[in-house]
Amino acid sequence: MARKFFVGGNWKCNGTIEEVKKIVTMLNEAEVPSKDVVDCSISKPYCMCLSLQFVGDKVAYALSLGLKVIACIGETLRQRESGSTMAVVAAQTKAIADKASNWANVVLAYEPVWAIGTGKVATPDQAQEVSLNCLANII
Repeated sequence: MARKFFVGGNWKCNGTIEEVKKIVTMLNEAEVPSKDVVDCSISKPYCMCLSLQFVGDKVAYALSLGLKVIACIGETLRQRESGSTMAVVAAQTKAIADKASNWANVVLAYEPVWAIGTGKVATPDQAQEVSLNCLANII
């Protein structure tokens, strides 16, 4: 069986609150193919996420509405340099795991805060290490 298409958008920190409201209205009114053909995702800016528990609550709420969730986890540069990446990511993952009722509808995405808009990227080894740590916290 072929996989469905997945289309995702992320507007990062672009736009004012009024502009974001217009984007959301436009997206809500858009005609998209059937859910049998494509899964669509829109990601809100990082600055709209306030705390680990807050993200867990938002994941639970989205799941309760029948939505699928991509939850981004990651550490700041200070946390990476201090060696606390795994503790930070474990706490973020736990906050989501404590609230997630159905992991079939949740994707965890590693997006280190230090890489957002800086031109720096996590190496494949760094991403793999964090991903395995997240998996260990879910199981």
